[in-house]
Amino acid sequence: MYPDLVVLIVEDEALLRYSMAHALRVDGWLILEASSGEEAVAFLKADEKIDIVFTDITLGGVLTGWDVADAYRLARSEIPIIYTSGNANDQSRQVKDSQFFQKPYDPDAIVRACNASASQAYSGTGGAH
Repeated sequence: MYPDLVVLIVEDEALLRYSMAHALRVDGWLILEASSGEEAVAFLKADEKIDIVFTDITLGGVLTGWDVADAYRLARSEIPIIYTSGNANDQSRQVKDSQFFQKPYDPDAIVRACNASASQAYSGTGGAH
């Protein structure tokens, strides 16, 4: 749908990360994967092209999904953020204009959310990096 747009998937559970990456690739998205918040922030510091961040909130390591979102929004405020968590209470700290999906989620729902976010972000109102 949107050629050359990149989704960063931040998920410490390898099977979930692989499953989500596969669903997005099938839909035509380019994927970057991070298994920790630290890896996700390293992509930001390396100035990687990232158009949407999809992150679990609870990650192995020091940084949480909240920290990842905060870092990306600080550096690139236009990037859509999509969160997920197995804990419904985690959605209370959402970054403005983000989306939350309770685990377990349907990968197709995340693909639709990415497409909708891209449509909104790139329909002449500017765009991500």
